[in-house]
Amino acid sequence: MACAVLLISTIALGLTALSLWNGTQAAPTPAPTATETTPSNDRTVQGLPIDVTSSLALDDFALTELGSSYAFLYATATYNGTGDAATVFYDVTAYAEDGTILDRTPASLYMLPGQTSMLEAIFSQDISDVARFAIEQTYDERDAPVLTGELVVDAADVSDGGRVDASLTSALSATAEYTDLYLVAYTEGEIYGVCTDFVDIAAGASFESYCYLEAAWNETLIDVEGDVPDDVEVKVYASYDLPW
Repeated sequence: MACAVLLISTIALGLTALSLWNGTQAAPTPAPTATETTPSNDRTVQGLPIDVTSSLALDDFALTELGSSYAFLYATATYNGTGDAATVFYDVTAYAEDGTILDRTPASLYMLPGQTSMLEAIFSQDISDVARFAIEQTYDERDAPVLTGELVVDAADVSDGGRVDASLTSALSATAEYTDLYLVAYTEGEIYGVCTDFVDIAAGASFESYCYLEAAWNETLIDVEGDVPDDVEVKVYASYDLPW
């Protein structure tokens, strides 16, 4: 009898350990809402196809220059939900022509209802040989938002040399700490430069933000430090810190 009890206890302990190990090792699986799957030839960046699986609407793809140790892939993300906020994780992968993974990087967004933000994927390897990208949603959670309201852009412009200045007013209900502000320059409706300011945004406060553009584009490369295009438009996207 004692041997049987010992055997059952040993098995239970082993199953518990395996369960805990799996809990720490396994990546989140795509939520049922990750249903938007777009054929690779429908979305491209610099001529490279992008496969997208996302419950958020992704658009305005842009990529920095390849050939160095780092590359940045950007896309605007729009959450059309109401009521709850969305916490969404992605795996973003750069593939070679033969299907080899050149680099894979995580990305995440905390989105308020009706918000458009900026998805940023940072590749820390040389991906010069990339043949296609995949953006795959791995987690999607909806919860009551930790803050409400919006960020109002009062003015934003680009000066020669690539500096972007923005005046903003917070209509948020609470302080948004550790916020990435993406100041994005468009010409002819296409992104040509992106830069980021890291700020704490106090509720109800007006403040200034600035940064210097880095070239990021889809079809047309423009010198971000040169003359400003006549039709330049600056948009500001807030990426709020995850509430965990």
